[in-house]
Amino acid sequence: MKKKTRSQQDPAQTEQEKVCIFRHILLGACVLFTVLMLLLFIVLPDNSFSEMENRSLEGIPSFDRTDLLNGSFMKNAEKWAADQFPGRTGWVRIRTETARIAGQNRIGGVYICDGGYLMEEAVQPDEEFLSRLVQNLTVFRANHQDMNFYMMIAPTAVTVLRDKLPANAPAEDQNALIRDFYSTMQLVGYTPIDVGDVLAAKKDEYIYYRTDHHWTTYGAYNAFRHAAGIMGLDPDSVYYNALAVTADFNGTLSGKSCTFGNEEDVISVWFPQDGSQPAANYVVEYVDRQMKTTTFYDETFLTQKDKYSVFFGGNHALVRIKSPTAENRRLLVLKDSYANCFLPFLAQYYRQIDIVDPRYYTENLETLIATDGIDEVLLLYNANTFFSDSSLAGLVAQ
Repeated sequence: MKKKTRSQQDPAQTEQEKVCIFRHILLGACVLFTVLMLLLFIVLPDNSFSEMENRSLEGIPSFDRTDLLNGSFMKNAEKWAADQFPGRTGWVRIRTETARIAGQNRIGGVYICDGGYLMEEAVQPDEEFLSRLVQNLTVFRANHQDMNFYMMIAPTAVTVLRDKLPANAPAEDQNALIRDFYSTMQLVGYTPIDVGDVLAAKKDEYIYYRTDHHWTTYGAYNAFRHAAGIMGLDPDSVYYNALAVTADFNGTLSGKSCTFGNEEDVISVWFPQDGSQPAANYVVEYVDRQMKTTTFYDETFLTQKDKYSVFFGGNHALVRIKSPTAENRRLLVLKDSYANCFLPFLAQYYRQIDIVDPRYYTENLETLIATDGIDEVLLLYNANTFFSDSSLAGLVAQ
């Protein structure tokens, strides 16, 4: 019996053979891709920092029996795998462009808003986090009854500029959460510095960056003027001129959402009107770097992606500012990066300011307070960091 030629074979059978071949090729490609990615995971060194997103990347988690049992080891392993995936930047860009083509206006927790603004969604703290924070701050205040304690939690752009949010985006009001927290802390001795209405009054001006989560120096200055009246400072004793030091700042939210459009921000530093350098008579000590200088600014960052770090060179565990003021007032600032462009306005009013970032500070806070003769404390945060980062509660619990 003669064997059928290909032209004589059943068309349905021929089609099935093609599908089978395609499936085998596809399966082989998937296996090859998986093996290649696994090999790259093993061979390539981990990256510690993403310049595109301006954040530290997750390192390989250390194995611990307790972490394994409570599930945190697997969570950390997933974060590590996501952060260290080979070609991660390219895949993130593809995901972002696909989402934008599909009409999404929220990417990576960032809203794409009117006027070229990018806004980070508001953090919603859980009750356990808030309870621990309140408890530890209460004890911290009770241990220093002879000192003045101030608290400023700044709402972010998602609240102040909510009219620019895309349609159907949640109208998150951080002010309600902040004021509720103020009410609780005021009962135990903290003086609130509520800048919500101050910033709202300036919402049509340039008080937040378009591509970054920080407020601008102008936004910080308006907050300072309000804080000065509460802290017993004279905001009219010094007048300032703004100097733009860069006009091509592309901030953290641009990197986080991978939306690299045409929007770029201007960073300004503010100098007293007499033209003198604001840090000319000051000594700024970077304790973690064992370095002293006479300026609040690090111009080397103006040539880098993280241009906002022109203020104090970014975040440090402890920075100490000493000023030749007539009054011997000594201030401790517990803060996040929102304080970095705010602090130069405070410097001329205090003999010494100790600036502690709880995310990096590992020494004993009580020892620092006693050694440096601190008599005032200011907590200065943006709402998202304050209601999500546990390092402050941990530090004051000492």
